[in-house]
Amino acid sequence: MPELLPPPARAVVVVAPHADDETLGCGGTMALWRRAGVPVRVVVLSDGAAAAPTVGMEPTRLVALRESEATAAAAILGIPEPSFLRLPDGRLAEHRFRIGSEVERLVREMGADLVLAPSPTDYHPDHLAAAEACFAVFAGGGFALGLYEVYGTTRFNVLVDITEVQEVKERALGAYQHGFLGAPEVFVEANRGLARFRSFHARRQGYFEAFWHLPRFTGEDQLVNWILGGLAMPDPAAALLSKLRATDALLAEVGRLAEQLAARDGEIAALRAQLEAITTSRGWRALDRFRRVRGRLLPRRGGGR
Repeated sequence: MPELLPPPARAVVVVAPHADDETLGCGGTMALWRRAGVPVRVVVLSDGAAAAPTVGMEPTRLVALRESEATAAAAILGIPEPSFLRLPDGRLAEHRFRIGSEVERLVREMGADLVLAPSPTDYHPDHLAAAEACFAVFAGGGFALGLYEVYGTTRFNVLVDITEVQEVKERALGAYQHGFLGAPEVFVEANRGLARFRSFHARRQGYFEAFWHLPRFTGEDQLVNWILGGLAMPDPAAALLSKLRATDALLAEVGRLAEQLAARDGEIAALRAQLEAITTSRGWRALDRFRRVRGRLLPRRGGGR
């Protein structure tokens, strides 16, 4: 049975639209990377102030608390203090260029070969904006891109078994109180359920995180195709199957034509045998001698002198 390990990486940059998204989406995988000695850096994009009315707190106080919680969660996972861009919460779409520039800076600074970003289908405009910004710089090459899930299941091609660090991830999630809108137990339980649900796909007991991993940029239709569930362009497996079927059809046609040629060869051989039987028969030899004698005794009549 496969081990379902994190994707191999030299160094990793994790992009979090809000403080807590990184731990919800890939906290277990980050903990496994750190255990393996892989450097991981988190950049938190928004200031998180939009939740101030919900939690009944002054925005600047909430921003400071959320950043301290993110720092505490990172320490539990074995990660350095995150970078905080403090962009306006709920308006990341207005700052995609700034996000992309920061991701590129961290990639260069760390020598990172993998960037993780939230799924663009996560039903949150800031998650979509973060994914779009990362995809824009992904087009420049130099690193692989992984998309993680937070609010629901998404298409995936990588499953990571985080069973051995699930308890560490939940302790990190416990560092967050204010970002979870006053109901941290609900978020932790829901996230645990999502990780447990993925055991359905892993075909074994445990907890798992799912990612769509793009090792290299092959065109702008990559993201569209992923969002549309493979409807925008043929799935590689389906394309391969189609080619195999076409190859089988061609081989069958070649076989049919070879059989026809073999049958014609048989007919030609039979005709040659008949011809040989005729030309070697006694009657044919007599007729042949007669024709030669006639040619000498009875020269052809011509129109000339």
